Amino acid sequence: MVGIESQKSDGLCGGGFSIENGAGDDTYLALLLRYLDVCNQVMAANCHRFPYRQIWSAGEDARSGNPVLLLLVDEEVKAAGVVTLGQASISVNPVSLMTLGDIDGALPRYPIEFQYILRVVSAPDLYVADPSKINWDWLQA
Repeated sequence: MVGIESQKSDGLCGGGFSIENGAGDDTYLALLLRYLDVCNQVMAANCHRFPYRQIWSAGEDARSGNPVLLLLVDEEVKAAGVVTLGQASISVNPVSLMTLGDIDGALPRYPIEFQYILRVVSAPDLYVADPSKINWDWLQA
């Protein structure tokens, strides 16, 4: 696993973002990974605030050991990753679109629109300051 630290962990709030080997330099995949990094920064910066700590804790309980397939969609699927949430950190295993059919249906899937992701990665500080702006629905997928 390759690690990208967005913020140091205090042991309680996580803060680490990690990806499995295999993430190429595909622009859409890089954008999906950056989006998840922003989500991780939001979690790390707000992990002690009510109600976010409770929301992420519930999401972690629901998603623990239960990955979800996130799909970046720009008219069609452009990038995909199997995402897990644990100890207030996000991990992703990028999925080649060539092999997407092999796992599609085996995991809950959650499509995320390209324009939304672009807005988030273009202004991450807005989302860190107000976590309610992030779409956390994938935690319930």
